[in-house]
Amino acid sequence: MESDELTITTNGPERIYVKPDGNDELDGSSWNNAKATIASAVDSAVYGTQIWIAQGSYGNIIMKSGIRYVGALKGTETSLNERDFSSFSK
Repeated sequence: MESDELTITTNGPERIYVKPDGNDELDGSSWNNAKATIASAVDSAVYGTQIWIAQGSYGNIIMKSGIRYVGALKGTETSLNERDFSSFSK
């Protein structure tokens, strides 16, 4: 008896950066190449992608299953351990 196997391979970015002064024409691969809108980042994301979002105003946020949205960022972090929640107003 043969077993049916399913292999899922994602060929997309592990992380996409977004900041208010970004540019949606860029690939979002770093803070220097950050996208300007969450919508553009979602369009580029695949299952398992993290979208790192710097503090700012973005309007409506589009949610997509399998994507991790990470906020409370200044736009300089290279690790989530660098987030400083005390720097954001309540």
